[in-house]
Amino acid sequence: MPYSLVVSDISVTNDEDDIKQELMQRYDGVLNVERWYFDSDENYPMSCVQINFDSKENMDKILSNGQIIIGGTCRRVSIVKQPTCYRCKNIGHKVHDCPREPLNEKDLINLFAEQKQ
Repeated sequence: MPYSLVVSDISVTNDEDDIKQELMQRYDGVLNVERWYFDSDENYPMSCVQINFDSKENMDKILSNGQIIIGGTCRRVSIVKQPTCYRCKNIGHKVHDCPREPLNEKDLINLFAEQKQ
């Protein structure tokens, strides 16, 4: 599972590689910096970047401080929540990407019968 934080209010003109190099010099365990995009369309960048770390400990050091320095400015950080599937309850994907088949009417009847017992 990736250890990731998100930072907001980063100008869309700031290059991810430049941010990554700066963070790698200042903080331990920075693996990558990824720009977020609206609707996964690389034509519309957001002012948020995701910072991936090699361990929970390195991520927690920054998270406990509540901020990170990028370009000489303190920026607030928050944890990236992993998606949870409502069909199978597993973390890491959403229901439209779930490998488990949806329940059909027969499955529901059996499930309700098991719950009555």
